[in-house]
Order: sequence, then structure tokens, then C-alpha cells
Amino acid sequence: MAVVGVSGSGKSSLVKAGVLPELHGGTMAAAGSSWEVAVMRPGGDPLGNLASCLINADLHDPEEEDIHSHVRATLSRSGMGLLDTIEQSDLEEDSNLLLVVDQFEEIFRFRQQSRVSNEEAGHFITLLLEASQQMRRRIYVVLTMRSDFLGDCAQFRGLAEAVNEGEYLIPRLNRTQRKEAIVGPVKVGGSEISNRLLQRLLNDIGDDPDQLPILQHALMRTWDQWEASGAEGPLDLEHYRATGGMSEALSRHADEVYAELQTDSAKWTASKIFKALTERADQDRGIRRPMRFGELCEITEKGPEEVATAIDPFRMAGRTFLMPSSDTDLKTGTIIDISHESLMRVWTRLKSWVDDEAQSAKIYRRLADTASLRKDGKAGLYRDPDLQIALSWRSESKPNKAWADHYFPGFEEAMSFLDESHLEAEREAKEKEAARKRELEQARALAVAEQEKAEVERRRAEEKEKAASRMKSLSVALAFAGVLAVCFLVFALIAKDEVETKVLELADRSAATALDLSIDGKNLEALAWLNDAWSLAKKSKEKQDSYESSFSEILKKTPIVTKAAKLSGDVLQAGFNQDGSKFYTINIVDDALHVINYDAIGWEMIDKSKLPFSPEYVRAITQVDNLLLFRTGQRSFGIYDLSDNDILQRQITVGGVIRMREIEVMEKSNLLVIPFVNWQSVPRLQGQLAFIDMKSGEIVGFSKSFNETFESALESLSSIAVDQEEEIIYLGTGYPLPSDRTSAGKGNIYGYKFKDKSVNLLANLENNRQVNFLKFEPINGLLIMSDEERSMFPASADSSGSIIIKSIDGSKNQSIGFESRPLQIEPILRGNRLLIRSFDGTVTLWDINSNSPVWVENFDARINTLSISSTGGAALISLDSGKLLGRSTLGTSQKFESVFPKRAIAGEFGKYSRTFIGVSSSGLVKQFEIQDPEINRIFPTDIVSSKPAFSTKPQSLNNYVLGDVDTSSILLDGLAIDYQKTAEAEFVDFYFAKDEGPSHFQIWPWVRNQVDLFSTNALFTAFNEGEELVYSKPVNFARSELLTVECDSKEVSRIRISSLPGSITRLGFSEVAFFKDSNNSFDYQNIPAENIESLIKINSGYEVNP
Repeated sequence: MAVVGVSGSGKSSLVKAGVLPELHGGTMAAAGSSWEVAVMRPGGDPLGNLASCLINADLHDPEEEDIHSHVRATLSRSGMGLLDTIEQSDLEEDSNLLLVVDQFEEIFRFRQQSRVSNEEAGHFITLLLEASQQMRRRIYVVLTMRSDFLGDCAQFRGLAEAVNEGEYLIPRLNRTQRKEAIVGPVKVGGSEISNRLLQRLLNDIGDDPDQLPILQHALMRTWDQWEASGAEGPLDLEHYRATGGMSEALSRHADEVYAELQTDSAKWTASKIFKALTERADQDRGIRRPMRFGELCEITEKGPEEVATAIDPFRMAGRTFLMPSSDTDLKTGTIIDISHESLMRVWTRLKSWVDDEAQSAKIYRRLADTASLRKDGKAGLYRDPDLQIALSWRSESKPNKAWADHYFPGFEEAMSFLDESHLEAEREAKEKEAARKRELEQARALAVAEQEKAEVERRRAEEKEKAASRMKSLSVALAFAGVLAVCFLVFALIAKDEVETKVLELADRSAATALDLSIDGKNLEALAWLNDAWSLAKKSKEKQDSYESSFSEILKKTPIVTKAAKLSGDVLQAGFNQDGSKFYTINIVDDALHVINYDAIGWEMIDKSKLPFSPEYVRAITQVDNLLLFRTGQRSFGIYDLSDNDILQRQITVGGVIRMREIEVMEKSNLLVIPFVNWQSVPRLQGQLAFIDMKSGEIVGFSKSFNETFESALESLSSIAVDQEEEIIYLGTGYPLPSDRTSAGKGNIYGYKFKDKSVNLLANLENNRQVNFLKFEPINGLLIMSDEERSMFPASADSSGSIIIKSIDGSKNQSIGFESRPLQIEPILRGNRLLIRSFDGTVTLWDINSNSPVWVENFDARINTLSISSTGGAALISLDSGKLLGRSTLGTSQKFESVFPKRAIAGEFGKYSRTFIGVSSSGLVKQFEIQDPEINRIFPTDIVSSKPAFSTKPQSLNNYVLGDVDTSSILLDGLAIDYQKTAEAEFVDFYFAKDEGPSHFQIWPWVRNQVDLFSTNALFTAFNEGEELVYSKPVNFARSELLTVECDSKEVSRIRISSLPGSITRLGFSEVAFFKDSNNSFDYQNIPAENIESLIKINSGYEVNP
């Protein structure tokens, strides 16, 4: 008979406290009341444990010499071994034997350990089946098994049929029965339980029988709380809540016991013990793995006293997390086990340990298997990343043979293989370094020779041209960069059996899912699905080839981890200084705040400062340039200077509530501008500014109160923006509360001139509702403001609204409607586009010229930071989900993302936007490389055009380009061609040196206006060195927007831009720039498909790509 139920449903209790007493009482009349009972668990030695339980049941004389070996040998001899053992035992012929195999699901875990264990597990099942089906002796077998392992019974011949014939499924308790299970023990204990607590417990447990052991523990802890509070009255909600309730009672209790361990060594030993006693059967199931006390001593490499010290606190009365209980002395052969599977699901710390153990076992199995294959000549030595993963695992986990034998044989062989791989990798690295040094010396010698040659040429030129001015000094810069080859060895065993059609269909489904994810920019998830498809299609070379091609395409869009480090503990906040040369983390260490500064290149710690602010009193942390502002009250804050790595001011206090998010910098005067209001004062302070010197941190002055300036007595200062050139501070106003608004109430815009301290209402910047956000864009003189119905408070409320864009001179007035209010607005690309982060987690790229969105991203997780590259060409968003998402802001659909195991709290681009750094809340820092070709600016050798009509500068033809690609400059000079007799006669030619043609170029056309009629269509043509046409493409010039045209750099020698036939117009554009791609430093095309799984793991974990 198989007693089956979910974990915690009472299977073992039913058999031991229900079935056994009934049998001894004669309920089974046909069998009589003479019963011998043997109880066992398969554990890690099913045959040995079966022999032990038969001896412990007094069926054999335990004093007999070598009795255990004798019984085990008899069991192993044949499939009838159990019957043979019983016939050789002291069991009388008319007696019944009941063999109870508790926790039967352990046999499935044991079967997977090795080939030998697989055979032994099969023999154990055969013993049970043969014994229960024979008629010579009355042997009955009862199994208790978790229902989620029912499907695994099909692994053994005859077992599924036997289980089906005698299965008993534990029913669920109904609400009335659960109520009796709660109230009954309380009454037996001599107390009562309040009705509200009873209803709370019934609601918390729901219909899930898996919760019963957790309920039992929560009730025990509630009883303890009731006794500790005086044991008066009934058990009530306050006693239950003090335990943490159903969700936390067991986990908290286990953590309390863990905290009682006095030393770090004892805590480490406890963690190793629990890892050894638990195992994850698969992604969703965990099982217990009982072990002998002596085995635990071997695995932990600790003495019996040290191991007992770590075990004993977990098996004391009232806290039996481990078995046996404290009244049993621990001996070498004593079986140690966790009390129930619920501990694996509920104790948060243990869940983490189980995950760590599963990962450790996976790494070891693969290492040992590869070592075995290497011995047979079927595999090579380990290479990175496998080598680095294995070395890190050995260093951190410190495995030994006793531990390893539970997973895979051959520990010594595996360690020797790992050492050999390490030595070979070091040897290769030394050879590469020596070669690099030789090349460097040759390059230096060449550089010296070139420099000497240049000097000779310079002197000759001076002698020949005495009348000319002194030539500029020649300099030769030599850049040398070594590119490490990326090599991954194929590590996959091809299955010998033919893949069924259904498996190939699954592969196609996984590939289709990968394609959908890649289209959405979720490239890591796409790689995981594609890797699954590739693995399923091992017998279809055609499919695998197509999947490998897809791998390459997706990898082009996937940022690669080039550096990673665990720098500190849990991080409260992180960020970068103004020039990106270093980054910081804010940590809580020993109940104190610390700022830790790191170099952004080498990641070495620069400084660690303990702050004088208690964490419990810090309400907000804001970064303004290189200053960190710690708000310690509504009216006060402290300042930490990232430049000097020191506290600038411990506390600054002003006369009102500080608008922390609105603090701005006046760059010319080197001042912080602090806006504040005071609605409790009489009269109400509607707004004022404080000015703080950024070097000393001292308050150097205040503006006057704005009470007399603001139009309404209820109007309050809500936001500010600064015109740095003119030192004008724009003031936006709103109403603090909904009750403050009148029917016509709206905010206004005022201008505060710092030089003369005057304040004026800017009527031409009038808006319709309240201004809760303000931003100034200096290039085009634009003021960008929110126009919201929402009042200033509560700040956590959302509302619909608009963003109004107005030029200071009143010439531009544009409105953008949004469903959720903006929290951050960043003008980019010389004010032509806006990057907008909204309250609802949406980020929008908005094109001002077309007044339409370029793209919109919706996030379910909280956005922590939104940063922009130095060129303005890309945005980087860090999320609570652990993702770092990047998007192009230049109009392309390029998107890339990377993943952290925990919250991503900061992200910043490198100098040229191709690399970026992310920081997670766990203190993990990663550097990523975007797999786009590096863009290099190139220049034509000559420019020829038909007669220019006009340009923005006389030398426009020499200034036609965008400017350096690492600046934010986009629009510079322009060019217009004079009217010709035919449109085709209007042209501009750009000539390039051999093999130096562009791979693509960008152009921004002029469009028709009231004065000039510019061409709406242009023709791009490219010619090779022999003046043969190699490329021709008509392009729409009808809209003023950046256009990108690709071409073959190897073929192009001349590019012509000309008008297409049509009405009499002129060709014109405001800028053009040429670029040439360089190779990626990461060779994504040569990554074997077998290594994709490692790459995915690396990019979402802690490791680094080679």
C-alpha cells in the first residue's frame, strides 16, 4: 500500500499513529493481531538501511558478530533476498511483518547519484515487490510518499502498477477539521484561543495541506509568547503577531537558533550540515537526505564535539529542526535528519543554502565528468569560463571527498584535472604575455624610428623654407591595444539515440519564443530559449546550424560582461561622480552609514568614510554634481563632498520644508540653490531660496520671500530651473493641497535674477494648471514645464497632465499630453529630443520637431536611475528587477539589456558609450561592453560641389561635419547649392583615400520654408576607385531629421549627393558626417553553441567573460 499526499499532509503520522495501533488491535481480522513492524527510510544506502531496520525490529540478533553485513549480503543476493532474510530470521511462521518505508521519494534521488546507485535502487524496489507478492510468508509493505513524486514511479519496472493497486491518497482537512486541529491541542494544554485568532489562523492556512507543519510550529511559538506574556487570558492575535505569523514564525525561530551559535566557525559548520542534509531534486522540489553523524564530521572536516555544538541547538525541546531529539546521544552511526520538508520551503536562510548546494553539486558533477572523459581521451582540459568558475567554486566551497562521493565518484581525479587545467592556463597566459611584451618592444622601437625620421624631415623643411613661420612640432602617437582571442571549447555530448519529432517541435517552439524575446530587446532571455532549442535539436544538424546563426545575431545585441567584482556588503545607494572617474556606494555597517569611494577604472577602494548621520534619521539621499545631500529632517540636511571624500557640512538648517529634488547648481557662482517653503508659519512662507557655497558648505545668503511676488496668497514654490549663462532662476509654482486651489487656481512661472535679486512674473510663459516640474534647455532657450492638475502633496499621488515647451522669447509653444506625471525630463541632442521618466514607470523618448514619440518603454519594476551617455546618443535605466536597460536616442531601434541577481541601483556609461558600469544592491559591480562596432570618424580627402548659394559660414565646406562624436554637438554648419538648369547639376562630391571609405554616413537635410525651396528628394551614389557605380539610393529629404545611409567601405572611393529631377529647388543640408566601423573586441561569431549557457549564466551572475 502506498500512502500518498502532499508534503505536510500527515502521511507518516497516519501510518504510525493510525495504521499501526489498528493493526495491533486486530482490525485486520484475517491476518490476526500478531505483528512485527520494521520502519526504515531509503536515505543514501537503501539496502543498508533495510538491513538495519530488520535488525532493530529484533528479527535478527543484534549481538551476533557481523550480523549487519550478513543481512545486507542476503538482501543483495537476489530479488527474493528480503524473503530469504525473513526466513532466516526469528519471525514466527504465523506472525505478520509490516515493513514501513517512510519518505519513499528518497529512492529517486539516490538512483541519480551514479550507475551503481541506479542498479542498487532498482534491486531495492525488486525486493519490495517480490516480498509483497509472494505467498510463502505474510509480508506487507507500506510506503509513504509525496504525491509530486508519483510520476517518478514509472522509472522502475512494476512499481507504478503496484502503487496503483494499493494507493491511498491523504484527503484534505475541511475547515471544521482544521478548526479542531487548532482548538484541540490548546484545550489539552489548559487554555483557550480567541475567536479572532482562530479565524486568522484558518484564513492564513487556507486549503493548502502543505501549511499544516507550519501551522503546528506557529501555534507552538504563539503558545510560548502567551506564556512569556504572563499566561493570562486566551491566546490572542498579539501573541501570534509577535511570532511573525504563518509566513515568518518558523523562519524567525530558525534564525534565532542560528544566531545562538557563538562563533563564525560554528555557523559555517551548521550551514555545511544543513546543505548536506537537504537536496533539490529539481527546480521546484526539495528532499531530505539523512546522514550518519560520522559522515557529517567527514564532510565538515570538524571533530565530533564541534559538529555536535552546531547540531545540538537545532534539536532541543521546542525547536526540533533536526532529529534525533536532544535526549539521544550523538554517535558515529547516529542518523541526523531535518524534521520536515517544510523547513526547506519556509526557512529563508536554508533556501539560500539549498540553492548554493545545488549549484556547487552541478559544478562538481560537470568537473568530475569532464575529468573522466579526459582520462578516456574524449575531452580536453578546462578553459575559461569553465576553468574560472571551477577554481572560484573550489576556493569558496572547499569541497572534500566525503562531500563529493554523495554526488559523483572520482574526487581526487577531478581535483587533479582542475590543477592540470589551471597550470596549463597559466603557462599559456605567460606565453601570451611574453609575446605581447615582444610586440610592444618592437612597436616602441618603430615609434622611436618614426619619431627620428619625423625630426629629420622637420629640420629639412626648416632649411628649405626659411621665410616660412616655424612649423608646429610633430608628434607621433602610437596606440597599441592587445586583443585577447576568445576561445571556447565545445563541451557537449551528442546523444546517440534518434531525436523524436516531438522534441524537434519543442525546439522550434523555443526558437520562436527566442525570436519574440529578441524583437522585444530581451536578448539574455532569448539566448536562454535559443540554447534550449539548440540542446533539443542535437540530432538535426540543419536546425542546429540555423540556431547557431541566430546565436550570432542575438549576441551582436547583447552586452558582454568584461569585469565583475563583489566590492562590499548590501548597498543602500550608489552613483558616480560628475566626470565618471569614480563611483561610490552607501552602506550601513554596524548601524552606521558609510560612503565608500572606488576608482571607476581599476575599482580599487579610494576611501571609506563613516558618516555622522544615524541611518534611522536619514529620510532621503540626493546627489547634486559631486555633492551628496543627506536629508535629516524636513528643514535640515548634511553635505558629503565626493571630490574630497569628506563631510562638507554636518547639518544645514533653513526656515522651511526643503524641496530636495529641486535643488540646483549655479555653476558660475559655484553655489547650491536650495528652494524651501513653510506652510505652517504665520503668515505662510510661499517660497524662498537659500544659497550655499559649494566649497565651504556655508550658507552665503537668501533671496527675499516670494510672498509679495506671487499672484495668489495660496501659491507656493514647487520647482526651479537655472539659466547658467544669465544666472536667472526660473520659479515654478503650484498649490500644496487640493483644498488650496480655487476654481481658477493655476501655477505660474517667475524669473529671479541673481545679480540684482529682482523677481518678475513671466506672463508669456503662462500655463494652464500647476507647475510641479521645471527644466531649462540653454541651446534653444527652452523652458520645459509640467502642467498638472495634481497638487504638490501628496507627493506619492499620480495624475495625468501635459509637458509644455516654451521658448523664453515666446516664439515656441508646444504641448505634449501624458497619462502620468513626469518625474524627470532630460533635454538631449541639442534640445531636439526629450527623455521623460513618468510616475507610472514609463520612459519616453520624444522628438520635439515632429512632436511625436520615438519610442516608449513601460517597466513593471521601480526605476532607480536614468543616465545619459556623454554624446547624448544612448540612455541607461537601472531597475529594481535587477535589469540594466539601454536604448539608443538617435532614432534607431537599438536596445540592449543586462541582468543582476539583485536590484540594479545605479548605472553609468563609459567615456565613449560603448561600455557601461552597473551596481547592484548586493554590492556587485559589473562592467559591460556593448557589442556594436566601434564608430570611428573619418574625413574626406577632398570636396567638390556645384556653386554654393549660401552657407551659415564662409568656410562652410570645410566645416560641414558634425563635430567630434564624443561631444553633444549635432547641428553645426550648413550648405545650400545654387539653382542649376537641371536638378541633377546640383551636387556635392566627397572623395576618400584608398581603403578608407565610410561604412555609413549621416546627413540632416534642410526642408522647404517660406524663403527657400529645398529639395524633398535626393540621390546618394557611390563610386569605386575605377569610377564605377557601386551604390545608388534615392532618399526622402521631406522632413528635417537625421538620416543614416550604409555603404561598403571597401568599395567606396567617392560619394555624391545630388538632387533628383523635379521642380526647381535647391539641394541643402545642415550637416553631414562619415564613419567607419572597427572590429568588436568580443568575437561573438566564434562562440560555440555549447558555451551559450555559460555566457547566459555569466551575464546574469557574478562571473566575467574571458
